[in-house]
Amino acid sequence: MNHPRLCRAVGVQLVPQDALDFRSQDVASSMNGALAWAVHDGSALVSGFLRARNGTSSAHDLDHDEVIHVLGGRFGVELENGALIEAVPGETLNLARGTRVRYVARDALVFFVRTESRNGAHVRQVAQAVGIDA
Repeated sequence: MNHPRLCRAVGVQLVPQDALDFRSQDVASSMNGALAWAVHDGSALVSGFLRARNGTSSAHDLDHDEVIHVLGGRFGVELENGALIEAVPGETLNLARGTRVRYVARDALVFFVRTESRNGAHVRQVAQAVGIDA
């Protein structure tokens, strides 16, 4: 992507807000949303933004560590035991690899960072977890 403010230096990359490309899609998981990747270049960490309306994703086991910072609305995870841990703007969820979760959104805008999946298909798996094509 060529963008006037998109720049890379040794060890640093700036991705301006207007370079983010949110891709919307209705999803089978009942979580309608849009995903914009900030970093998904094959490095050990990927990150992006998710806008999601009210809904819940399907349950899945995390094969990565993930940090989710809530910027707007409410976003949380329902655990295997049924407990719901929900964050509001300014709060951060730290999810450990191996945890079984179901994402729950209520008009949410979040920023997430996650480690590469064990099988290396991290970009596709993030998108599938929230029901959005990458």
